[in-house]
Amino acid sequence: MQRTSVTCRRSIHRHNSKSALAPYLAATAVLATGCLSNNASAQTGVTNPVSGINITVDGKFDVYDKNGNVTGAGIPTPGSGVEWSDITPLAFISPVGPGNTNPLLATNIGDPNANTLLYAGLDPGKDDLYLAYDFSGRTNPFLPGDTIASIQFPFVLPTGSPLAPNGGSRDLTVTFKMNNQKFFPASTLNGNSIVVFQPFSILVSAPAANGDPLFNNVDASQFGMQGAFGFSPSLLTNTPHLVVELAVPLDIPAGFSTVLPPTDVNPPFGGYSPAPAFWNAFATDNSGDPPISSAFFQINPDGSTFLRPNVPTVTPEPGGLALLGVGLLPVLAQWRRRRPMNR
Repeated sequence: MQRTSVTCRRSIHRHNSKSALAPYLAATAVLATGCLSNNASAQTGVTNPVSGINITVDGKFDVYDKNGNVTGAGIPTPGSGVEWSDITPLAFISPVGPGNTNPLLATNIGDPNANTLLYAGLDPGKDDLYLAYDFSGRTNPFLPGDTIASIQFPFVLPTGSPLAPNGGSRDLTVTFKMNNQKFFPASTLNGNSIVVFQPFSILVSAPAANGDPLFNNVDASQFGMQGAFGFSPSLLTNTPHLVVELAVPLDIPAGFSTVLPPTDVNPPFGGYSPAPAFWNAFATDNSGDPPISSAFFQINPDGSTFLRPNVPTVTPEPGGLALLGVGLLPVLAQWRRRRPMNR
């Protein structure tokens, strides 16, 4: 990927400026792994401040005009002004393909094996947690009855809720599912993106808890949620692929924050608590429904959102490490010959 090669060149340039040994170390690292600095370890976590760009839930990375109107779709390169471009995602390697039993892994942005980017944060309104799942493993159209994606997370329901009279936290599964009456796409072409308006549903289910019974296939609007999906290019690839967006209302304890609006306190539908919690997501690729992300979320009093992967991380290939060791032998010998002698 071009993005990876640029990062490699920048890494080598930084090493060049530090010591005479650095060019050899950098060259050997690239020889061993392609770009060891990108692929050797995964992100340990990111903290995203409140985005300065409004987020529109429509299943693509929006471009806005000066009046804030959506004019098309773009790629959220940092600094571009495109929706999500000031939010740092987590990167994952999802086990796509028939019979793939590999585990879901976290990795660095720029790893050419990454096929999922997870974005999460608040926009200037600070009343919803917004998420975008960018999954290059799905490029084929969906058929009636297909499951598109499912997302699992805790959600606080108010006491007296028709679905949960006792209230409290419930573990929800939010499923994006094609309806049966029409074929996909029922859509319009917007720039490079195919935006799906219908026919799909977003359904919420939860097991029994807190003395309340289970519920299944409840429309997400009853929880104040909004969602959409589409097919769009992204930082992963220029080929249009699945992008799922979801907005979840916040349920902020009184006194938690002076930054978040008072409407976030005890909302009528319930909402997502800022307390630390785990989120999981699955999406349907071209042959199955692998996991695409698993992360720990926490919303801070200043409105920032902390995310950390909750799965194993990639490690360098053993062969690459061996090659790195072999490559270092002549490097060190050359360095010793060039090193000035003390007098």
